[in-house]
Amino acid sequence: MPVEVINVLQPILTHCHAVCMDSNNGMPIGPYFPRRGHKVPMLSLKSNIRPIRPMVQMALTHNQLDLSKGCDPHYDAELSAFYAPYHDFIDVMCRTAVNNDCLTEPLVALNAMIGYESIPLHHTYFPKFWLDIHSMNGPNLPHLRLLSKNNYFVDYLESTLIEERLSLNNDIIYDFVRMFFPEMAASVLSHHTFELLESVIFNLPNDLEKLGELEIEKRMLSNLRALRVCSLVKPPVHELTVVLSNIKMAAQNLLDKLCLSSSEGNDINDTDEKDEDERVSWLRRIETTVAEFINAIPLPKHEKSPSEPEDTEIAGPPDKT
Repeated sequence: MPVEVINVLQPILTHCHAVCMDSNNGMPIGPYFPRRGHKVPMLSLKSNIRPIRPMVQMALTHNQLDLSKGCDPHYDAELSAFYAPYHDFIDVMCRTAVNNDCLTEPLVALNAMIGYESIPLHHTYFPKFWLDIHSMNGPNLPHLRLLSKNNYFVDYLESTLIEERLSLNNDIIYDFVRMFFPEMAASVLSHHTFELLESVIFNLPNDLEKLGELEIEKRMLSNLRALRVCSLVKPPVHELTVVLSNIKMAAQNLLDKLCLSSSEGNDINDTDEKDEDERVSWLRRIETTVAEFINAIPLPKHEKSPSEPEDTEIAGPPDKT
């Protein structure tokens, strides 16, 4: 029975999402789609709110959103509540297909398409599913090959690294990108990508001067994680070690101050204590990421022992030809 249901639903849902992706103006999103400043109408059975014909209004184009995630927590919560049940349903459908040995290329394409749509929401259904596939005990290579051939999977990696780097602060998304990026780097990286990432490196010292502000700490962690992912296929220049060392030292100094303030028992209310704990958490994550990054940067050639093989530093993006 599950196989028959999947075979019926997959073409219908794929068509709805594909039409939305191919449309410049997007598809009708219905009266219950969250909008800032507008209350969602009460559920009604009146015919005037129904479309002319039944349709799936769960496709999401990125230009439909009023704000990026993190700008308005209330709006973020409404969007997640709107899409999470549907994305969870797709996740269950794909997991059922794996358990019944019927995960087909069209179903993988639907899964990747919805994963790409969900990037601005920072949902983890798509990356968690494929991390679980990667770690499954049974044969997983056929499933992974289907994913690697999908263009939406490539778009997901590129968009996460360039447009939605803040999503890398989610450990599941970060682990997924780290796991699959090296194999797909030739399809993802380009000269334009490297130019954008070089601007991230250039701006790290500027963010370092403002370290101590929560939003700056979130942005710094996401930028560091994006650079760390790219360093898996293109070793960074050794001079980056100086910048990373300064960031690590600044994070440690701020952590020492916060811990000292906490140990002195200063009178703070519950809200301030919660904010302080959140800052400590972000600073520790920055410290851990930087330490890992520094240890992964190869030493200059003149510091290597003669017996060590020399690493070949990539001069530019991989050739796609």
